[in-house]
Amino acid sequence: MNKPRHSAGSGRNRVVRSRVTWTLLAVLFISWGGPAANAYWQSLSSSNFGAAKADSMPQGGTPAASLSGANVTISWAAASTPAGHAVTGYTVARYTSASGGTPVAAGGGCAGTVTTLSCIEQSVPGGSWFYTVTPVISLWAGAESARSAAVNTDSTPPTISVTSISPTPNGLGYDNTSPVTVNLAAVDDTGGSGVANIKYAVDGGSTVTVNAATAAVSVSGDGIHSVSFSATDVAGNSSTPQTQTVNIDTTAPTVSSVTMVNGGGGGNAGRASTGDTLTIVFSTDMDPHTLCSGWDSTSASQTANGTASISTAEVLTFTSTSCAVPSFGSVALGAAYNTSTTSSLDFTSSTMAWTQSTGTLVITLGVPGTGGTAGTGLSPATPVYSPVTGAADKAGNHVGTITSGGKSKF
Repeated sequence: MNKPRHSAGSGRNRVVRSRVTWTLLAVLFISWGGPAANAYWQSLSSSNFGAAKADSMPQGGTPAASLSGANVTISWAAASTPAGHAVTGYTVARYTSASGGTPVAAGGGCAGTVTTLSCIEQSVPGGSWFYTVTPVISLWAGAESARSAAVNTDSTPPTISVTSISPTPNGLGYDNTSPVTVNLAAVDDTGGSGVANIKYAVDGGSTVTVNAATAAVSVSGDGIHSVSFSATDVAGNSSTPQTQTVNIDTTAPTVSSVTMVNGGGGGNAGRASTGDTLTIVFSTDMDPHTLCSGWDSTSASQTANGTASISTAEVLTFTSTSCAVPSFGSVALGAAYNTSTTSSLDFTSSTMAWTQSTGTLVITLGVPGTGGTAGTGLSPATPVYSPVTGAADKAGNHVGTITSGGKSKF
């Protein structure tokens, strides 16, 4: 009777078959998980294959995002696998909408794999951003988290303007009181981070920072002043610097001289005649419109045609259709240039000219007309100017001290 064969080879076959089976399972597992799964499995234990296969990567927790200037801080809760294994890091991304869209990998302190539970992305571009975190173990990534609430970053600078100047300058841009206040106001763009401060400097001096959306700048002293200013929002965006000119003139203009000059030739010295001139010199920029109603307030030189008259009281005036009211005023000549007791000595085709650069008003006598009797052989006298009511400089200061400038004659 043949005995059953119990050979050592049978045992060896079973061992070989078992080894083949585990080898195939390992190959399948590695093929299934790829390098990432293999790395995870290895991180647990080379002998804990079943645990690795049964575990899985978690989804990231919804992060919180907060804004500080142009920097966004993202924080989240720790994540672990269902088997309780902690993840080794997280990747952070942001989107332009609450759903859909293409993720943008976070930069700055949130770039790459973050091993802590918070990070700061610096200098985030302007827009509305939604953040996510994805847990990772080695090369194995879990599911992306739900998106954070929107964070609105700001890349648009605020606008700033002069809201008023007090007292309000006149039509020529001058104030005749001091100090003058320049009021500034800044506004950030809709949805922006808000105005952080206003910076200003007067006449190139030290910069003053006002941590508010409005500022009142005080400017004092006669002269042409410059106020430079800009605004910055909380995100650090600064507006383009601007400049406001402030003209302050509190000093009344004066008359430094009134002079009669013989322009008609040596034979006419001491007598009012054609070509003779009367020159009044002002100390500052007069408003020509206050000397002749037909003149504007800004032209460098202006001329009016009319009639110069010397009254029986030896007072020279000038009338013109161009200068209905006012017309410069009058000058007491101080000598008997008209010896008539009944009528004025008139010179038609006379001119009155203003030159802004020299501050001079010159009346030139024209052709003698009828009436009056010209005095002759007169000695130098002291002419006295009486300005027309309202004669003023560009700041509106009325004419003050008047100096004749000594004796002179036609």
